[in-house]
Amino acid sequence: MFILIFDRFLEHYRSAKNPTAVSYKDKPFAKHYNTHHAGCKEPKLKLTIQEKASSTNNRKIKEARIILKNKSDLNDREEQVELKRFTVIN
Repeated sequence: MFILIFDRFLEHYRSAKNPTAVSYKDKPFAKHYNTHHAGCKEPKLKLTIQEKASSTNNRKIKEARIILKNKSDLNDREEQVELKRFTVIN
């Protein structure tokens, strides 16, 4: 499980570190860092495990609930609409 968490964290870190790269520019962390932390060479990200999940679908459901509950600005409107299919929180 640690490898999956680390890989997921690295995915976010890379998009924050290279927000203008073609492969990252449309990712939520890249958009956030490009807008709010332009020129930041080393993003200061912290990994905190909120919940554990037994499957990918279970993780997506839990992640969607946390994101929607916290009204994260790291997820754009289209992503939030997509997330709502995994949860009943509106």
